[in-house]
Amino acid sequence: MVNGILFARKLKGITGTVGVASIGDGGTSTGAFHEALNQASVEKLPLVVVVANNQYAYSTPNSRQFACRSLADRAIGYGISGYEINGTDLESCLDVLKQTIEEARLTSTPKLVVANLLRLCGHGEHDDASYIDPKIKDSPIGRDCIRIAEERLLQRGWASQQEITMIWEEAKVTVDRVVAEVQSEPAPDPYAEDWCALKTKHLADTLLYPRGTRPAGRRARSTMSITYLEAIREALARALAEDPRVFIYGQDVGRFGGAFKATKNLIEQFPGRVIDAPISEDAIIGLAVGAAIEGLRPVIEIQFADFSLLGLNQIVNQAATLFWRTGTPCPITIRLPSGGTIGSGPFHSQCLEAIYAHFPGLIVMTPATVEDAYTMLLDAIKIDDPVIFIEHKLLYYHLKADHLHDEGLPVGKARIAREGRDLTIVTYGAMVHESIAAAEELASEGYEIEIVDLRTVKPIDTDTVIASVARTGRLLCVSEAWPWGGVAAEVIARVVSEGFGLLDAPPLRLNAKDTPIPFHPNLWSMHRPTARTIADAARKVLRF
Repeated sequence: MVNGILFARKLKGITGTVGVASIGDGGTSTGAFHEALNQASVEKLPLVVVVANNQYAYSTPNSRQFACRSLADRAIGYGISGYEINGTDLESCLDVLKQTIEEARLTSTPKLVVANLLRLCGHGEHDDASYIDPKIKDSPIGRDCIRIAEERLLQRGWASQQEITMIWEEAKVTVDRVVAEVQSEPAPDPYAEDWCALKTKHLADTLLYPRGTRPAGRRARSTMSITYLEAIREALARALAEDPRVFIYGQDVGRFGGAFKATKNLIEQFPGRVIDAPISEDAIIGLAVGAAIEGLRPVIEIQFADFSLLGLNQIVNQAATLFWRTGTPCPITIRLPSGGTIGSGPFHSQCLEAIYAHFPGLIVMTPATVEDAYTMLLDAIKIDDPVIFIEHKLLYYHLKADHLHDEGLPVGKARIAREGRDLTIVTYGAMVHESIAAAEELASEGYEIEIVDLRTVKPIDTDTVIASVARTGRLLCVSEAWPWGGVAAEVIARVVSEGFGLLDAPPLRLNAKDTPIPFHPNLWSMHRPTARTIADAARKVLRF
């Protein structure tokens, strides 16, 4: 996150800022630590990372945490300077920090400072710290830094014992007063105000349609045939042109133009704002969060949706909760090429929309048409909340439109993709087109199938779904994702809960098979729903 703030200021041309981040020795074993240091080094960010090495990660000693002589030696691997200091010596710490901060400011390079000290008590109230080696307690780093500072004040005549005693007494009075104030605060009343709406106001103010619709625009932006992928590129170019706060960051998005060429030629049009990143999803998304805090609007490309799981912590524990925790908007857009294509196999084909929809604070968009790919991406970049933008890879080149509209349906509003009276199919993404093909097959049998394209799966437009079920009396939900805890299950749960009396038959869901995604084309074609299997499932509901 600190990297993102520094990166944003670098893009803005602001100089002189130095970021300081602190972490414990245990945290240096996590991938985020290494990814962030590598990223700061590559991007030449003035970052000072201070490691408080208190010799134990909870009860695990350094000898079981790392094999290098010193944590400061890790700086060598990132091409940066590392420093090791006695963390109990206040003067030494101040001198080294002044030096490293000034070096970072002048050279725009990160620094690593390791302060060796000892945790003087247990990690928690239940921890008696009996595991601490007595030899360390008796070493120079085992002393209380505050007591060392007191001794030096007395030795140099800078303070008397009486003055030091007064400082302790004043501190105790202050702490006791603050504790008393906090304890006297009344417990929050969950019925006194709509605290949930209050804390997610961006979802209401900048995203959801207010229980109505706004008319879809009809101004064409192009009269040439344009693919789903080209519509995404057009939206990115327009966002970059219209808003200087927008930048694109991701693996190979620059000269190469992205894994699927969604950013092709954009680096020439917008130099300095289409930026290649190290292969570090955790660091990439962490940087985006920091840049958003600084007022920018990052658009992140993750090469395949599957890889976003490497940055899951940053997405769900940082981005999704930022406004809730701090009141600070987090306007980031994370583009995820999703879904299966022939030969993609289990690690490049997953549909993860239900995972991200599970977390409050995230918006999950699933455009199924060329027009929606364009307008919804523009909307996503303007929204003040983090957006997961699901792009189905199978649609990139197979789906075309004659023109684009400047404005589409509001975000959060479902679309009736096909009108009907006998059965409602609720779906999204590539399955919209498989469902339309199934509906055309069933039309030859005299059935009129209505298809609801959700467009966003977080939020879900329950009103449009239930209104459709009210017309047809039957419901089939189709999703390419796995069945457990999926979007189809959520839609059925809502319809059964809010519109049970409208149903003339038990609702049915059709998902991919509950197995890893097969590589072989023949197996893959049987793994996901197709027009044929959708038509078969629809017949089952129709004939109940």
